[in-house]
Amino acid sequence: MEKWVNPQALKYPSQDLKTHQRSRSLLHLSIFQRASTGFDLTALVQTMPLATLAGVLDVGGNILFLFAAHQGMVALVAVLISLYPASTVLLAQLVLQERICLIQCIGLGAAAIAVMFIALG
Repeated sequence: MEKWVNPQALKYPSQDLKTHQRSRSLLHLSIFQRASTGFDLTALVQTMPLATLAGVLDVGGNILFLFAAHQGMVALVAVLISLYPASTVLLAQLVLQERICLIQCIGLGAAAIAVMFIALG
């Protein structure tokens, strides 16, 4: 059996389908609720490409993590993956013009130094 196949998924294949159906139903209910309260659906349609891009990038990141964990040292990969909040802080500052306080600057600097040491070996 392939390493990537979840044995539990083989026992209960209908669970994945049920989960998908429930999430789709919740999406439909939330759109209907927003539409019935006067929510402008054009805003939803306009933001859908960005939300789709975020989902695709998230899935891509998870796939790359699996490949990195499978190919490399898991301890190294886990440490580097745990630094993802640093990119969130930087993007919030760049895109949303949020302020970065002193403790966040110290944390970002320490994370950058740690990545440099990890890269040097």
